[in-house]
Amino acid sequence: MPKNILLVNPKIPEDTYWSFHNSLKFIGKKSAMPPLGLITVAGMLDRYNLKLIDENVETLADEHLKWADMVFTSSMYIQCKSLDAVISRAKQFNKIIVAGGAYPTQFYDKINGVDHFVLGEAETGVLERFLHDIERGNAKRAYARFVLRKNEAGNRIDRSEFQRMVAYFNHEGDIQIIDSRPDIEKSPVPRYDLLRMGDYELMATQLSRGCPHNCEFCSEPSMFGHMPRLKSADRFIEELVVIYDLGHRGPVFVVDDNFIGSIKKVKQVLPAIEAFQRQRGYPFSFSTEASINLSEDDG
Repeated sequence: MPKNILLVNPKIPEDTYWSFHNSLKFIGKKSAMPPLGLITVAGMLDRYNLKLIDENVETLADEHLKWADMVFTSSMYIQCKSLDAVISRAKQFNKIIVAGGAYPTQFYDKINGVDHFVLGEAETGVLERFLHDIERGNAKRAYARFVLRKNEAGNRIDRSEFQRMVAYFNHEGDIQIIDSRPDIEKSPVPRYDLLRMGDYELMATQLSRGCPHNCEFCSEPSMFGHMPRLKSADRFIEELVVIYDLGHRGPVFVVDDNFIGSIKKVKQVLPAIEAFQRQRGYPFSFSTEASINLSEDDG
C-alpha cells in the first residue's frame, strides 16, 4: 500500500502576471502565496507520510521523487507546461501520478502521462474513494462528482460536461452525479505546517466557494456553483489561529473569487475577524476579491 505522498505545486512561469517574479525580489520573498489547494488536500491525508514541494520556492530534487510512492499535483492553466515537466520527472522514477485542481478538472483531455485524475472539489468524496481504491490495487483512471446545473438560458439541465467526461474516460472513470456540493465547514484546516512560511509574502485562506453571478470571464460558478457556501466564523478563525501560531505576521489573502457572494453571511463573520485582530494586536492585513456591487452596500 502506498504510504509516502509527495505534493508538488508546479512552477508558475516567471514571465507571467501570477509569478510576481520581479517585484518579489524587492521584498526578499520567493513566492506571493502558498498552494492553498494542495495543503487543504494534505489535511485529508492524515494516514500518509507527506512532503510538499512548491516549485516556486524550492527545487524538485531526485531525492524527493525517490522517497515518494505517489506524486500529487494541483495546477492552474498557467502552470500547464510546468505540470508536464513534473509528470515527466515523476515518470522517470516510475511514480504514481495523481492530478487535480482547476486545470485538470477543466482540461483533463489535454494532459498526458497522469495515472489518476481526482477532479473537482476533493470534499465531494472523490479523494476518499480514490484512496480506498488505490490501497486495494483497483483504482480507476478518473474520479469526479457532478452537481448538474441549468444551461445559460436557464431553461434546462445541462448534462454536457458530465456526458463528455463519461465518454472520455468510459469504463476507466468513477464519475457520478450527486445531489449537492460539499459543506466546506467540514473541509480540513489546511496543513500550513508543511510550508516554508518565510518564503511567502502572504498567507492564503478561504471563507467561501461559489458565486451568484455569471461573468463570462470567470469559471467560479462552473467549478463551485452559484450558491455561495461559507465556513462558520469559528471555523474560519481556526485557520487564522493556525497561521498566527506558526509565526506569520502581515498580509493574508482570502482567496474567494467573490468574497461578498453572500454579503449577509459574510457580515456574520466579520465581527469574529475583528475580535481576532484586536485580541492579538492586529497581526494581519487582509485582502480579497469582490464583485463591484460591493459599492452598493451601505454598511
